[in-house]
Amino acid sequence: MAPSKTTKISSNASSSRPSTTSTKNDSKHKRPVKGHKPSLHNDPQPSVSGVQKIKSLLRQTRRLLAKDKLAADVRQATERKMRALEMELVDAERARKERTMATRYHKIKFFERQKVVRKIQQVKKKLEACTEKSEKKALKKTLLDLRVDLNYIQHYPKTMKYISLFPPEARGEASSDAKGKSKDVGSDLETQTDAQRETLRKQIREMMERSELNSEPETETGAERSNNALNPHTAEGNSESNEFETSKKPNVPSKMDADAFFGDDSDENADSAEEDMDDS
Repeated sequence: MAPSKTTKISSNASSSRPSTTSTKNDSKHKRPVKGHKPSLHNDPQPSVSGVQKIKSLLRQTRRLLAKDKLAADVRQATERKMRALEMELVDAERARKERTMATRYHKIKFFERQKVVRKIQQVKKKLEACTEKSEKKALKKTLLDLRVDLNYIQHYPKTMKYISLFPPEARGEASSDAKGKSKDVGSDLETQTDAQRETLRKQIREMMERSELNSEPETETGAERSNNALNPHTAEGNSESNEFETSKKPNVPSKMDADAFFGDDSDENADSAEEDMDDS
């Protein structure tokens, strides 16, 4: 009879263990998490982000102001809110346009910057080895022009369509007659684009003389390049309707890495190119 009692006790003990473990696990799950922050979705006034959300809030605000029977204090507060939303909308649209332009022209600007930086290094080496005054003067002028070009690439206004320093016609490629455009229209467009490019290069040169831009742009970091972009609305001879943007422009080849113009320098290896792309 004794063995049967022992069996009963052991079975009871074993059956009671899982319940204790489950109780402990339940208590662990119920324990509050330290440092837990409340969800932002529960905030009655969430931060507005995105152009569409701001436009939606603006429509609601204007509908409220259109009501005839509206208390004076409510109308005043709503008008303040509307002005703040209008300013926020301008900033959001500008940021969206900057992102679009940065994505669209990242590749061509990267290859042009690589090209100009290589040429700057080559001219600096020639200057160090040069002894003749006339040759040294010409090299200094070339170096200044290249640095103007580099500042042009690195500080080009973020909201403007990028005008290449090395367009297809400068690389000896065919013009855009393949799409049925006449040569006269193409030449007029090239003349207009060249004038716009030179206007901005002139402004950059003057800003370098006034020390508003770095006179040695090849030493700038990626953060300095992105933070010091030119403002298109304050450019000389530039207005809202003249942001160096044209409805038509010469076609630029999409595969820049297959372009013979960008691939003729063998002094830069692939590793350095990848490092510079990370900085951009």
